[in-house]
Amino acid sequence: WSWGGNTYGQVGTSNTTDYWSPTTPTGGLVFVDVSAGVQISYGVTSGGTGYAWGLDGGGNLGINISSGSRQTPTAICGGIVFKRIRAGGSGGSDYAIGISTTGVAYGWGLALEGRLGNNSTAQVSQPVAVCGGLNLCQISVGTSHTLALTSTGTAYAWGNNTSGKLGDNSITNRCTPVAVCGGHNFCFVNASDNSFVITSTNV
Repeated sequence: WSWGGNTYGQVGTSNTTDYWSPTTPTGGLVFVDVSAGVQISYGVTSGGTGYAWGLDGGGNLGINISSGSRQTPTAICGGIVFKRIRAGGSGGSDYAIGISTTGVAYGWGLALEGRLGNNSTAQVSQPVAVCGGLNLCQISVGTSHTLALTSTGTAYAWGNNTSGKLGDNSITNRCTPVAVCGGHNFCFVNASDNSFVITSTNV
């Protein structure tokens, strides 16, 4: 179900009418994961197919275009079997990071400050693998950086590092994942403008 502002079709109902109550996106798809930005939405079906709809402002729909919009859910390129997708950027509308069922992370959209984690700052309009060959079980995407967690509790971060938000004891932006310092065993990560984590001993 979705509702709210629909200027670019981000509600997914084949039109740009604002909705004041929940409505279902066009297509009859069954989603098990969703993530919404200001002008874009993402969903993952029970079969792991990723969909996007709304405004494309630099490849962030992941459908191999760099501008325009889609008013209905459109399959993301690449045939990746996703576990979840998270919207990132200013208002969650500049880029996305997804994680596959095999634990591989992918990024697409604007790559400023290395936020796609693929060792580049060039925007891409379809998913590209995050560097490092990490096996991830959880991701959280903020305004300009991502936190990710392995099944063994090691946290990694990439992207903008203003004020040290990557936790690697530096303020250097990172285009590829770097381990968060301290050797902690984490069970939960959350990225917004800053970073928050929970260790397994505090749950």
